[in-house]
Amino acid sequence: MQAFVDCVHCYLKQAVTCMNIAGVDEESQHRILFDLMDDIKAMDRTRTPVRILQNCC
Repeated sequence: MQAFVDCVHCYLKQAVTCMNIAGVDEESQHRILFDLMDDIKAMDRTRTPVRILQNCC
């Protein structure tokens, strides 16, 4: 299974959920999300979402 358009929404939603749980302020959340969007643009969409995330950290 490759990464699809719906995966992008899921990545962003997971990030927002984690930041809310961690108590990250809204300004920082915007900055982090914009950085994450840059990372998402560079991801290899032919790989599975699990493989993509394993290589990001």
